[in-house]
Amino acid sequence: MRYDRQEPLNIVRDQSVAIIGCGGIGSWAAYYLTLAGVQTLHLFDGDNVSEHNLNRLPLPAGFIGQPKAGALATFLPQFNQEVRFRPHGPFDKNLHDLAYTRLNVTYCLVCTDTWKSRKMVYDACQEQCIPYLEVGAEGNEASLSPSPPEWVMPNEAEPGYQHVPVFVGPCAAIAAMAVYYVLHQQVPTKTFRIGWKDNNLTLNTWEEPDGKEGKQTRKEEGQAPNTPVQPDHQDAG
Repeated sequence: MRYDRQEPLNIVRDQSVAIIGCGGIGSWAAYYLTLAGVQTLHLFDGDNVSEHNLNRLPLPAGFIGQPKAGALATFLPQFNQEVRFRPHGPFDKNLHDLAYTRLNVTYCLVCTDTWKSRKMVYDACQEQCIPYLEVGAEGNEASLSPSPPEWVMPNEAEPGYQHVPVFVGPCAAIAAMAVYYVLHQQVPTKTFRIGWKDNNLTLNTWEEPDGKEGKQTRKEEGQAPNTPVQPDHQDAG
């Protein structure tokens, strides 16, 4: 009875999903996938819940100071006890084999803050033929992409948390869009960016250029606030 209304939609519940980064986007994606009843959620994050996270995470204040992955694994079962939750620390491709039997990841949703961390996970997924999808949010905008971009801002190339203005709206919205792909085990062929302009929601897309599978270039109206740069070779390694 629980899943009757979604059964005609070809939702794939029998899968093991890794969420890399359990902040404002990853936490909402975990919540949505819990409601949908996926079999297993592997939650990767090395940070603790802070008070400034509470404007965008679906967690109560009582979890402040606890690891984000563990907090979600404790909080979310109340919504669906059929889902298996597996909390982990930060993802490290030298420590975590996503295709290993113990993890058996069938889809990887990446919600981390830096280009370097996303590129590390992307390379691991490419090596193991695991579907990859990355999402991010900043200010009033959020994006969804099938791979790390060719362009990258200088501050994104470095590891570590990036402090940017953000609120729950774009985080929850882009997480919901990502869940469409996860639950159908598909990867988008376009990059999507949602935003807010002239008191209305906006949606921009751009295609992967020919001959560069898994890469994107911007095709948006107007100019980016900063000039994109190519990532340094040592960062791309």
